[in-house]
Amino acid sequence: MNKKELRALITIAGKVDPSLQVAMLKASGESMKTSGKIGKMWGSLGTKLKSGAVGLLKGLGTTILAVGTAAAVTFGAMGVAGLEYASDLQEVQNVVDKTFAENSAIIDDFAARSLEAYGLNALEAKKYSSTVGAMLKSMGLTSDETLVMSQNLTALAGDVASFYNLSGDEAFEKIRAGISGETEPLKQLGINMSVANLEAYALSQGISTAYNKMSQADQAVLRYNYLLSATADAQGDFADTSDSFANQQKLLKANIQQTAGEIMQNMLPALAGAMKEANGFIKSLDTAAIGQFVGSLADMAVAFMPLVMDLMPLFGNLIGMIMPPLLQIGQAIIPIIVQVVQTLMQVLEPLIPPVMQFVQVLLPPLQTLLTAISPLLTALANLLGNVLGPVLKVVGAIFQAICDLIAAFAKPITDFINGIVNFFGGGGKAQEQLSNVSASDLEMQNYALGGFSARPAIFGEAGLEAAIPIKPGNPRSIGLLQRTAQLLGIGTLNEGDDQKQEINFTYAPVIYAEGDTGPVEQMLSRGAAEMRRMIEDFFSDRGRLAWE
Repeated sequence: MNKKELRALITIAGKVDPSLQVAMLKASGESMKTSGKIGKMWGSLGTKLKSGAVGLLKGLGTTILAVGTAAAVTFGAMGVAGLEYASDLQEVQNVVDKTFAENSAIIDDFAARSLEAYGLNALEAKKYSSTVGAMLKSMGLTSDETLVMSQNLTALAGDVASFYNLSGDEAFEKIRAGISGETEPLKQLGINMSVANLEAYALSQGISTAYNKMSQADQAVLRYNYLLSATADAQGDFADTSDSFANQQKLLKANIQQTAGEIMQNMLPALAGAMKEANGFIKSLDTAAIGQFVGSLADMAVAFMPLVMDLMPLFGNLIGMIMPPLLQIGQAIIPIIVQVVQTLMQVLEPLIPPVMQFVQVLLPPLQTLLTAISPLLTALANLLGNVLGPVLKVVGAIFQAICDLIAAFAKPITDFINGIVNFFGGGGKAQEQLSNVSASDLEMQNYALGGFSARPAIFGEAGLEAAIPIKPGNPRSIGLLQRTAQLLGIGTLNEGDDQKQEINFTYAPVIYAEGDTGPVEQMLSRGAAEMRRMIEDFFSDRGRLAWE
């Protein structure tokens, strides 16, 4: 709130209650004095501490923020990746059990060794083995054949990925496509599994049956043997080159993912239980009641919106006044707090190891104790529930009766408040009374007889009055002047019962020039265009003016 607005507010207060005006003038003066003293004090303090403390704070704050952010992002990403890995491993285990049945333990053991042997983590090994196993099983191969071929093709995926520098998924997809009869994916590695090549390979192995005369299982076995023969150079490549940078990088990534998954795997039952409870809670929500409550809040917000809009400028000015000293306080205090925290951490650092050791020693017996007494606590909770249930029902009925009683008294109270609002509201009795109160001479001059002013003033004391801003060429000032003239009976033609306002515009430029008339024509053109714009602005603003 600027000084003019404050003075206007104080003057209006004087019209309502002179004693209130005196109190506001005194408070305003004291506030200005106090604000000046506080500003000088904080300015001096900020100058002394700013040079050293701000630099230290910025450097230390940036370092702590960077380290903390990096740690949070890293561990957060590991947690999310580990949870996803553990969930996928749990899901693929079901496929392994269904596909290999009594041989699933062999696949589990194979997957546990596949990271060091083939560069594939347990999830990849189980996923590849179960995918190929289900496909071979559907082609009619026996369980023993399915078990051996699935492990060999999974191991081959790891070696092919190492040999051709591919990801495990890329290598496996090419092998899966070749076993199922597709030829294009393996051609990218130089392996052509066309029918002609397969029949030539079959003849070299002493098989005379034509390829198209073989059963689906025999065709799958022929493709499997041909693929092993064609990839002889790649087999065992990961074990031979596991010390290379590329393979060590793959191992590092797989180790991090697998370790995070093993850690998060122990949390899956608890998380599943929590999600089950959350789903049950969400389903039990009374959406109709919540919607009605939200609607009531919205109605309340709409009702308070005019008050909020009136108060926002005051809050904005208040924040503008208090923020600078608060910022200076922060600049002065935060470095001291940082130093205190650093000193405290240095003092407490030797205590951290024994405290952690104490927690590790205390945790197992505490866990045992809680496990032992948990049935007792559960029984006690059930007992309290059975006892308190009827009591709470009675209390609820009492509260409901109280609410009904309050609701019965609500309407008279609401009518009373509405009366107060109407009294002080726009066009109400309070406004009518304020307009009839005589003006105070403390701060502002009155204009019951008209006049000119360059400072805040009160208009309307003696009926309808006009306040016209003195701004040459301003369309609104011109419009207000013409409307004032019309209300005074000037500039009006009477034709019967109709009245028409006469508006005259005169454009008569006088320009003296010699020689080339080009610039003169340009000046006239610009002047005419400016005149047209002023006329258009005048009629546009005149249509928007609120005369009454």
